[in-house]
Amino acid sequence: MFSSTWNRAAIMSAGVMSATAVAQPSYHASWSKVELGAWTLTPVYSEEGGAVLSVDGFLALADPSTRLGDNIVAVWYERTAEGWSAKSWGTDDPWKAIATVKELMGIGDDEDERWDAPSMGDPDAAPAVPEEYVVGVLADDPMAALIAASPERDSIILTMVALGYQAADVPVDGQDECSLAAKMDGLAAAILETLTGDAGTAMTRAQNTWLASPAAACGSISKVGLSGGVTVTPFGPWSPPVYSCQDGIIVSNPSDNLPGDNGILTCRKETWTETRTQTETRTKICITGIWPPSISVITQSRTCSERRITECAICSPRDTQGSPPCPPAGTPPPAKPLQPPAGPQPIGRCAYDQVIPVRIFPWSANCGPWSPVCP
Repeated sequence: MFSSTWNRAAIMSAGVMSATAVAQPSYHASWSKVELGAWTLTPVYSEEGGAVLSVDGFLALADPSTRLGDNIVAVWYERTAEGWSAKSWGTDDPWKAIATVKELMGIGDDEDERWDAPSMGDPDAAPAVPEEYVVGVLADDPMAALIAASPERDSIILTMVALGYQAADVPVDGQDECSLAAKMDGLAAAILETLTGDAGTAMTRAQNTWLASPAAACGSISKVGLSGGVTVTPFGPWSPPVYSCQDGIIVSNPSDNLPGDNGILTCRKETWTETRTQTETRTKICITGIWPPSISVITQSRTCSERRITECAICSPRDTQGSPPCPPAGTPPPAKPLQPPAGPQPIGRCAYDQVIPVRIFPWSANCGPWSPVCP
């Protein structure tokens, strides 16, 4: 059974249509992040009237380079009336998890780059039904009860992950003196400081809030990175397109009665690739070691690129004009569909004026690493 919060999106939609509905907060993915080993936790916060209310969830995504076999790649931690719940998916596509959380919380596509998703999976993935998740595995896993009761839970999970089993080693699930709720409350309180108040003091306040939290002494998350205050430089103009073309042969159905050469058409495929870049900067707190921790505050930057591909095809009967020559390199894509060549017009299914734009999304999938790294 889903928790009542799983129907939040539907309830909000119904509220909008009700004349007596009270105002509902909106939910957003945060630029701020929690970094724990191979896992990055993106906070989801609520906002009403331009004011941030609270941090209501974290979507944990694994570094794909660390995953093996059927390892779990995403876990959703959500604040509930009872504390914090956890759900996951039997999928290796992080975008399926993102799509589900977006639908649940009513978060728009315009915030896709905030998830900082790894460059894998399908950005257009459909939402998937989540499953209950406990102590590193799905709740219906035959091993779940044994793992939960074992004092060697951490060693068991690490072994399962190394063997490619459907398990996750998210540090907040680690076995220590702290409950999951205590850890998530501490992280949420620290992240909230990066979303409110004066931007110039946000990271200092986040650092102090974390150190004052009982969760700072939890052994499983003693090494944590908190980042916030991301500044994004807008993308520059599209660079001159890089042009390439490819010739091929299309054989049309003989019943189309194409003129000349038994209905064989000579076709040309043209491809334009354009790129542009932007730079992102953020402030990061690196907290390492055991209590008392050592702390460093650094400003990091990374460069992201976006690519756009446009393809079009031209076909003509071989015995008339053949394929026109390719235009010079750097010729921009056509502003309107290409016109068919002069001469007899074939009646086949070859598209004379097909122009297919293809956008590579999301931008964050094409970002380089943050630099410099934590000292």
